[in-house]
This record gives sequence, C-alpha cells and structure tokens, in this order.
Amino acid sequence: MNKLSLKKNMSLKTFSVILKKLKNKKIKLLGGEPTLHPQFNKFVNLSIKQSPEVEIFTNGVFNKAKFTFLKNRLDKVKFIFNISTPGFQQNVIIRRHVLANIKSISVLTSVSLSITVDPYTNIRSIIKKLPIDIILRLSSVRIGISNPMLGSNYYEFSQFKKIGSLIYFLVKQFKKISPSIEINQNCGLVRCMFSQAEYNYLKKINFLVDYWGCFGKTSSMDISTDGTAFNCFPLSSIIRKKICGKELVSFNFLFIKNRLRLRKKFINKRCLKCSFNGPFPPQCSGPCLAFLINQQNINTKH
Repeated sequence: MNKLSLKKNMSLKTFSVILKKLKNKKIKLLGGEPTLHPQFNKFVNLSIKQSPEVEIFTNGVFNKAKFTFLKNRLDKVKFIFNISTPGFQQNVIIRRHVLANIKSISVLTSVSLSITVDPYTNIRSIIKKLPIDIILRLSSVRIGISNPMLGSNYYEFSQFKKIGSLIYFLVKQFKKISPSIEINQNCGLVRCMFSQAEYNYLKKINFLVDYWGCFGKTSSMDISTDGTAFNCFPLSSIIRKKICGKELVSFNFLFIKNRLRLRKKFINKRCLKCSFNGPFPPQCSGPCLAFLINQQNINTKH
C-alpha cells in the first residue's frame, strides 16, 4: 500500500460506482481497519441497501458508538475478526476489548475468526488467549498461511511441514472444544505441508477440499481506494486493473489467466517433480506466487 502511494480512504462516490457494478454480490468491507474510515457508517448503510450479504473484516477495536451503530444492523451484517494482529496477541487491554465485542456481537449475528500461521506461530498461546465460551459462540474459523509480499520470504520450503503441523494442531484444538465449528482454509496452503495422516484428518472434517496454493479459496476480487481491482494481495503491486467503464465479472477470468501465466514462469523445480503438482484443482498448483517469485529472485542473486 505504501509503495503504491494509494489514497488512505476510498471515496463514497467511488464506492457507489463499485456497488452498481456488483449487484446481488456479497460485499466485504476491509482495509486496513474499515471501522476507522470517516464515512464508515455511510459505507455500511449503502452496502446493506444494495447487497444481499455484507461482511466486515475487522481487528475488533471499535468504540461504543460504532458498536451501537452496528448493533442496529446486525440482521444484515456478518463479521470476521482478525486475531492475528499484534494488538490482540500482545496487549491484554486490547484483547479484552476485542473479546467483549465478539461476545456481544455473536449473540446477534454470525461471527468468524481469521488466523494466519507461519513457522514461528505459537499455537498454544493463540488458543490460550481465546476463552472457551468465545470459541463456542463462533460460526467458523478461517485459517491460512501468512503469505509474503513481493520482495522477500521469511520462511522457506524446508519449513512447510512445520507450518502444516501447526495448522493441523490448531484445527484439532478448535474441533476438540467445538466439534460443530466450521473451519475454512485461506489461500497459500500446499499438499506437501501435510503428512498423509494430517491430510486424512483435515480432509475428513472438510478443512481441505483439494484447492491448493492460489486456488485455496473461492476466487474473489479486492478493489482498493483508487478504484483499481486485484484478486491477489501479495501480487497487488503488479496485477491491477482500473474498473472504470468495465464489467467486473470479466476481471476474474483475467486474473486467473495472469496467475496461470506467472505460475508457468516461476514454478519451482521441486514443485515440478512433486506427484501432487498440476495447474488446476484437485492438483496442487504450488505455494503463493509471491513466494515463488521471491524464491527465484533469491536463487538468481546467489
């Protein structure tokens, strides 16, 4: 975001144009932190009016005024709370505030958690910070790998199995506390992260549905503050398209085509030798494209 010098806030006018192009589509408000937008209330009201489903992706740190506003609209709005933030993980005052908001909102609407994992994640600490009564209130948990941006990787292929084991352990802990909870995967996970036993268990509970790498979740599209669209945040600095005057439904095909082109160019040799490898599900398309591009750049420099 900083490198692209984008505007801090999207205008209500730009947002209105976007909504007109997304009739009867699910709208997700995210950021940054969407509740900090000076016109957040207007964005929510407009979304509710024109979309059948509105979801707010938030760090959960919003005040009583925001909660009161949202409380009166929770029949139309769902929430995803990101608890992988430094604030939630390291600051007990922030954590108590977020947990209180989750508890209050979960009585009125669907609440999910988002958790990202890397080789250094302390899974036991994450579970310890979530009271059992909070976990039992959740409709779902979304778990994914912390994908890198273009520029550098902070973990390597050799650490993939550790990431897989951490995710497997985290999923089992949630299922142990709340057997009925729905657990979904985010993009970036690859088959080689998991042993056969781990894979069998995760498949059995429908956490893994054989959609790997960049196809690890339903294809979606983000639109940034300047009105440009992208569907891969790690690669958002190189694959962006202006939405002005164009039908958004065509963008997904363009983005998928670009992903396949980049995959072919940057696929790693070890992936080509892998028995799970292939461009389309249920084959494994390899790790995050930004990871692969960074990896090749590192190897080229050496």
